[in-house]
Amino acid sequence: MSQNRIKKLDPNHSTSLKNLEIAQRDLKTTKSLYKNKYYDWTLITSYNAMLQASRAYMFNKGYRAKGPHKHMTTVHFMMCFEETFDQSTITLLDRIRKRRHSTLYDQPKTVSESEARRAITQAEKLVKKVKEELT
Repeated sequence: MSQNRIKKLDPNHSTSLKNLEIAQRDLKTTKSLYKNKYYDWTLITSYNAMLQASRAYMFNKGYRAKGPHKHMTTVHFMMCFEETFDQSTITLLDRIRKRRHSTLYDQPKTVSESEARRAITQAEKLVKKVKEELT
């Protein structure tokens, strides 16, 4: 990982827990959106839950992303922990990151019910694993 895209900090458990709280809030929100058939927003908030959980893990390890591509840097950081995280989940995080971008900015109303459900499942999986690692 390029050092100009990541900043070393003192590990911050308090900030980690705050980001985990945001991830859990977003999981709750995404389930409500799914129930109401807002599948684009389900994917977007599922991604945000995964991003916030990843940031929580990063802060706990003593790092934060910097520069213009923070989302991508955060995903790449998580790829470095294959002994902790199922790499298929992290690979899907990256795919959902890209899909979220196109859904939010370029192609609205293109997320299917099954795609939204898979995003929730992956978000639940990652948030749960990060929570286990932090507590």
